[in-house]
Amino acid sequence: MVLAETDAHFEPKNPVTHLMTDPTCGQGLISHNFARKMIDWVKVGEPTPRQAARYLARPRVCGAFNIDRAQSLLAKAVEMA
Repeated sequence: MVLAETDAHFEPKNPVTHLMTDPTCGQGLISHNFARKMIDWVKVGEPTPRQAARYLARPRVCGAFNIDRAQSLLAKAVEMA
């Protein structure tokens, strides 16, 4: 199916949106402002991308959060900005 092929390669242009949904279980518990703040902090050099990813994982009570994926998304978001 053509739709499935295009969906598989979909990369949102907004790294904040990608960070809010991709490393999680899809419940949407990471707010836009929280994700933006983590990206901005990593840009300044305050925490490393790994530390910011762990900080993003804290409110996830279900435990479904991929810290490695969030770390790579944070690093890419900083490079894009």
